[in-house]
Amino acid sequence: MGKMNRLIKTISTGALPFVPIALEQTVKIANRELEKRSHYVKLPDVRSLPVSEAESILQDYDFKYSLVKLTPNAKYADVLANHVVRMTPHGGANVDPKTFIKIYYADEQTIQASQVLAEKLAEEKALKKAKNQANIKHIVDVTTKVSSNVTEKLHLKKSIEKDGE
Repeated sequence: MGKMNRLIKTISTGALPFVPIALEQTVKIANRELEKRSHYVKLPDVRSLPVSEAESILQDYDFKYSLVKLTPNAKYADVLANHVVRMTPHGGANVDPKTFIKIYYADEQTIQASQVLAEKLAEEKALKKAKNQANIKHIVDVTTKVSSNVTEKLHLKKSIEKDGE
């Protein structure tokens, strides 16, 4: 323990002259980052809005953006057609006004294909559940049969012992 204390004391004493320099550099970096972000704006959250309305809002803020049609996925089965599903960067973030925004939406075809995928997924899930329940029933039946066989054999031994007395 004595060696450790001496090591810490040596390091802290040797580092002491560098503390003001480190603080000064940290303050410079922090000020530079704050200055860089001083003109940032809060990105409006346009999720769940119709695409046309989202475009209008982003144009009002002079953002460059693109519309990205989503590919079919079961999680998009219940979204509204031509409404913003998600965006990057996310709404509410403080961003540089020159930030490029991606708006993701689903059209009718995407939603229909997504609904088909969701139905297939639900069917597979139901089939798996039925399979698991059948497997559990089989295990319970086998266990019941084995235990009744054991019970019958135990009763049989007792009755033989009673007869032999």
